[in-house]
Amino acid sequence: MPRPVLALFVASAASTVAVAQPIVVTQPGVVTQPGVVFPQGGVIAQPAASAVSTFFAEKEKDFGVTAYGPVLVHYFPITNSSKQKVTMGTPRIQCGCVSATLMKGDLAPGETTYLVAYMNTAKIPSTQLNGSKSVTVAVPFTSPTFEEVVVTVKCLSRTDLLWSTSDGVTFGTVTKGKPATATVDVTLYQGNWEIKKVTSSGAFVTCEPKLKARTATSTTYELTCKLSEKCPTGNWMSDLTVETNALGIEKMRVPVTVNVEPKIAATPGVADLGAVAVGGAKSVDVTL
Repeated sequence: MPRPVLALFVASAASTVAVAQPIVVTQPGVVTQPGVVFPQGGVIAQPAASAVSTFFAEKEKDFGVTAYGPVLVHYFPITNSSKQKVTMGTPRIQCGCVSATLMKGDLAPGETTYLVAYMNTAKIPSTQLNGSKSVTVAVPFTSPTFEEVVVTVKCLSRTDLLWSTSDGVTFGTVTKGKPATATVDVTLYQGNWEIKKVTSSGAFVTCEPKLKARTATSTTYELTCKLSEKCPTGNWMSDLTVETNALGIEKMRVPVTVNVEPKIAATPGVADLGAVAVGGAKSVDVTL
């Protein structure tokens, strides 16, 4: 399972006929249905109206300033902190530039999953580029009570900012224990643009910016990233924060992705069985 950030809900009742209850908004970001009351007085036990809202460690992701074209990805962790199993349905989204999926729909008490949100800047309407674009994603909880929790993703996609790759810095697949290097060119159509500083949110990634080209109307920097051989195995995501002197682009986020595979070694390297008689058997222990 991909890992974000590199450094990546019944009490029983005799009757089975429920009395329908209206759905009401109880607080911002949460829609809920009151407890379903049975004729003989039984009530389905359910979390408080705001309980599922607390399952989300965060409800907003601001990608900040970004180039036009990349698909931005964020993982919203969801942890069932109640004492009941909960079920979630298909997320509802208000804009075609965003898609979202739940890695798991049913959560037992204490279990964690992720809502993966994808913001495709190439699908943002042209009239909404070069300004802040905010999209809400409603996550429905369908059992044991109906509620919706709303999360938000937003960015500022600029048409005068270009990356040489649509995904930012991509190392691809790397064998554990081996260092790796990846680069991306960042171009801004401003002649006097300068990068002042680049920092990485990942403990195993470093980055060095270098001026590559400058004209009267544009400036290009090459960002060279190095992956430490100490990076553990797994699919990892990280961010570069690029600080510049450009008005409106004081800080820019560039995503970093890498898949580190384990290095498999066998001891001994050669399994020598020696001489074996016909019909005989012999074994050699091999450690991987």
